[in-house]
Amino acid sequence: MPPQRPRRLGEWVQTAANIGSLAVAIVALAIAFNAEKRNAERFHAQLEQSSQIARANIRPLLSIASSGFVGVKLVVLKNDGLGTAMVKRIRFTRDNDSVLNLADLFRFDRPVVWDNFYVFADGDFFLPAGEQVTLVNLTSQGLRQQGFEQAEIADLMSDFDRQMRGIHIVIDYEDLLGNPQQTLTAVW
Repeated sequence: MPPQRPRRLGEWVQTAANIGSLAVAIVALAIAFNAEKRNAERFHAQLEQSSQIARANIRPLLSIASSGFVGVKLVVLKNDGLGTAMVKRIRFTRDNDSVLNLADLFRFDRPVVWDNFYVFADGDFFLPAGEQVTLVNLTSQGLRQQGFEQAEIADLMSDFDRQMRGIHIVIDYEDLLGNPQQTLTAVW
């Protein structure tokens, strides 16, 4: 029976080698799956970061500015952000009046022709990055051309400042992907 013993020993060695190969294969699969899981997590993190960067690159940033120059009364809506703003709603209010045109909130003793103003319609309004729209503009030069005397012009300019007090401007806007942005509220 000695010839069978080496044969059995060879079978045991072969079985042990097969089991060792199987163990190595299982460990290699576990390492591969773990590496793939880490790569997938890294990919999703990079995708989220890219998405955040993309959103930041199209984010609008609206502001309202007014002129401090003598003889110029100007209120503008500006987009200082990187992307186009889609204005969903804009309202100019004072007391119980709510209008789509800031000029409609002013009441002067005499009819006045504005140098410029913008009337918003209900619905979306797009303001590209770096652009601005004049909400109202009234100048001494324009009033002079309408036949107002210097004293009347000074009174109208003071009256403009007085009437600006208490005006609320509320603007709801989004970026072009429809991501809601903050609501801009300005109060004079």
